[in-house]
Amino acid sequence: MTASTIFDGARMRRARVAVSLAFFAFGTQLGLWFAHIPEVARRLALEPAQLGLGILGMGLIGLVMQPVTGLAIARIGSRHTTVVLLSAFVIAVTLLIGAPSQPLFFVFAALFGLVGMPANVGINTLAAEFEHRHGRAVMSSFHGFFSVGGLVGSLFGGALIAADHGDGRGAFVVGIAMLFVSLWATANALEVAPERREPRQGPRFAMPPVAILGICLLAFCTALIEGSVGDWSALYLDTIKHADPALAASGYTLFSVAMAVMRFAGGSIVERIGPRTLIAGGGSLMATGMLIVVLSPSALIGAFGFVVVAIGASNIVPILTSAAARTPGVAPSLGVAALTTFMTLGMFAGPLAIGFIAQAWDLGIAFGFLAAIGVLVAVGAASRRWDRAATPET
Repeated sequence: MTASTIFDGARMRRARVAVSLAFFAFGTQLGLWFAHIPEVARRLALEPAQLGLGILGMGLIGLVMQPVTGLAIARIGSRHTTVVLLSAFVIAVTLLIGAPSQPLFFVFAALFGLVGMPANVGINTLAAEFEHRHGRAVMSSFHGFFSVGGLVGSLFGGALIAADHGDGRGAFVVGIAMLFVSLWATANALEVAPERREPRQGPRFAMPPVAILGICLLAFCTALIEGSVGDWSALYLDTIKHADPALAASGYTLFSVAMAVMRFAGGSIVERIGPRTLIAGGGSLMATGMLIVVLSPSALIGAFGFVVVAIGASNIVPILTSAAARTPGVAPSLGVAALTTFMTLGMFAGPLAIGFIAQAWDLGIAFGFLAAIGVLVAVGAASRRWDRAATPET
């Protein structure tokens, strides 16, 4: 009996829908937050550096909580852990969007970090367990549902702001719906049962081995661009290109659409052109897209520049994850853990850097910095030796 036949077909189909909805709910709440950032910043009179510090706090707290999440999953199981974390994340986003004062903004930002990144670990654990029992690589499709959720969240966010419900009232209604989705999804996913862990060998924390460091740096740079676009695209279109609130929110909306489409189609593309070409081309596209955003004469053209960025970025991380898991001499778990750490650092270091550059100069110069990072990704990928075995399976 193979791993894919342990459960009957109906149970596996329900589990796949459940994990897809968990990713969708997580992405929806994240997209809702991204769309509301300009409104929150305006309502609370947050300076760019203050907003950047709040986002940095989210990342630092989330990094600290990642090992705790792994321990919780090992001791009480993936579903019990994820139902708490994902539900708490939905609540945290709702509170953050409706924060009535600057001090409470930082409190809710800390709560966001406390449960957000651990919730991401939880849903990915559920996805990995389904993939293991299903017997085929389906992780990319789950991440595609995350992108669809980001799209839906940003669309709802823009509509709520346009309807003058951007003060948290609209986010509360969406949050209630996503809370029910999260509860059903985590109840119907496949369980990673608690297990007795072997005594830890070696240091608790260690730098990634040299063999995988280059991959981690590419992941860091890509995540830096993705995180910056998510946190700053709407504010850029609002303050620099003078877009109306609905159009400002469309930057991340278009970004999410392109990410979702390319992730669902990514497997065949990687097989045809190979990892080196895709990542090098992706870095070039990210740089080109950011230049379109910065140099565009209108907010609408600038918003479409984010589409180009998304096309370039969409499939880089799946390839890097596969390469990290297959690096010779490196255990797959160590490779993926190292990659995830660098991705997380990039996701939160980028918005912080953009905030301080914008404070010192302006957001246009800050986004030009992101174009330079895209060039580094292209050069780094082109200069690295890639193995076809690192290509994701389909």
